[in-house]
Amino acid sequence: MNYFYDDALEAARLLEITLTSRNKMQKIQFQMCGVPHHSAKRIYRTLIEYGKKVAICEQLEDPKFTKGMVKKRCCSSFNTGNVYGIFSTTCQ
Repeated sequence: MNYFYDDALEAARLLEITLTSRNKMQKIQFQMCGVPHHSAKRIYRTLIEYGKKVAICEQLEDPKFTKGMVKKRCCSSFNTGNVYGIFSTTCQ
């Protein structure tokens, strides 16, 4: 699970994880942070407890054969109103 730009700043603060950046030698840098996928459910729960919404996306293309951005789609989303399904939903 990776977060970028403003989402990375907020996720790092809420989840108490390290914030890093890319393009350190360039004028324009962008912040990012991430957590291992095996701790995803705990992270989802923490973000929802802070009142955040969680969207789970999957890649639709193999990055090895794609130039530029890889196509993705949202397969699930959670918030405080529908958190009951967070532990049983998977992407297909």
